[in-house]
Amino acid sequence: MVHDYFVRLKRAKGEQPKKLKLFMMHPMGAGASMFAHFLYNAPEDCEIYAIQSPGRENRLQEPNHTHLTPLLEELEQAFDRLMEDEKRLGWDGEIAFYGHSYGGIVMFELYRSLRAAGKKLPVHFFSSATMAPQLTGTWKNRDALRETGKASNSEQKILGLLSYIDDLEFVKQIMPGMRRDMPLLMSYEYQHAEPLSCPISVFS
Repeated sequence: MVHDYFVRLKRAKGEQPKKLKLFMMHPMGAGASMFAHFLYNAPEDCEIYAIQSPGRENRLQEPNHTHLTPLLEELEQAFDRLMEDEKRLGWDGEIAFYGHSYGGIVMFELYRSLRAAGKKLPVHFFSSATMAPQLTGTWKNRDALRETGKASNSEQKILGLLSYIDDLEFVKQIMPGMRRDMPLLMSYEYQHAEPLSCPISVFS
């Protein structure tokens, strides 16, 4: 861990920071460990920073956020400290963002926060399984998502609403994390602003 929010492989003694830093944000119900493969198989001259939100895995004892604003504020502060530390080591490279599912929304809003503050911005934005932020109202109104957040609903009922999943054990495994993080999605309200200024790659 570096600066609480970031998981990065430990550098060898005397090793300098890589030119590119790729920041990867997990979806609801998951944590930084989902990016373990990327951490150990990073592209050449690239360092992976897997973001670890509070309330999961090694930060399980910390309260998780139920609104995006305080999560973004903490994440931006951690990002600022990291940038300062890396520059002291002589780093003068580039950054890129990646977010999966709701993680794509988080990174989209982090980009806009950094831009509003005149800070360093990504040279590329990647996302996968992420709905366009302006369409999250449609996302939130899906029966499967609304019902997932209700603790009274059984896993079997939720499985019936998830036409793309047929594994009950998998649903049982992900449900606690999904219910924990559901307020992050339900409280999110998209605000119109100018488009991102870097290239964007989206994977369905």
